[in-house]
Amino acid sequence: MGALSLVVLLVLKNLGQRISGVKMDKINWSKLKQANGNASHIPSALEKLKSPNPAQRKEAYWLLENYIVVQGGIYEAAYYTIPFLIELIEQRSNGKLEAYNLLIEILAGYEVDGAVIVINGISTALNLACRRRIANSEDIFFREILLAEACWNYALSVLALLAENYPGIIDRMESNLPTIDIPQIAKAVSEQIQQCRADRVSDIISPQSN
Repeated sequence: MGALSLVVLLVLKNLGQRISGVKMDKINWSKLKQANGNASHIPSALEKLKSPNPAQRKEAYWLLENYIVVQGGIYEAAYYTIPFLIELIEQRSNGKLEAYNLLIEILAGYEVDGAVIVINGISTALNLACRRRIANSEDIFFREILLAEACWNYALSVLALLAENYPGIIDRMESNLPTIDIPQIAKAVSEQIQQCRADRVSDIISPQSN
C-alpha cells in the first residue's frame, strides 16, 4: 500500500469515528417512537444490514423501512438511526445501497404528528433535524461522487435533496464539476445543478404569485 493510500485510509477512519459520536448501545432505543411499538429492535437490524447475505440485508431493510419511515412518514427513531446509516456508507460496508435508500426516504419524508427533536433544550421539527444531521456528513457524499463509488448516483440524490435547505451545496457541486473525469458522472452532476437552481428559482417566485 502506498503512502498516499495509507493517509487516505487513516483520514476516512478518523472521519468515520466522528460521524456517530455515540455508541449504539448508549441510546435508549426502547424509549424512541417508531411506527410500530418501540425501537428496541433497531440495533440488531442495523447490524444485520451489514450482512454479506442479500436475503438478510433485505430483511434488515424492511425492519427499518417499516418502522422508522413508513409511506413518507418519519418517526423519532429515524433521527437516531441516521449516524449509523452514514457510518455504514462511509465504511463501504455491505448494505450501503440499503442505507442510501433509507436516507433518501428520510430526506423526502415528513414528521408524523408534528414530531420534534429536542437538542440542548431547543425543539426542532423532526424533518429539519434529520436534514441537519445528514447534511453534517456532506463531505462523505461528495467523496462518493468524486471517487466514482458504486453508489455515486445515490450520493448525488442525497445532495440534491439537501440542497433544498442548504443552497451552498449547489455551489460546491459546481466548483467540483471540473474535477470529475467520468463523462457520465459529470453530465449527471451538471444536470442536477441545473435542476436544483431551477427549483430554487421556483421556490422564490411561487410565494409571490400566490
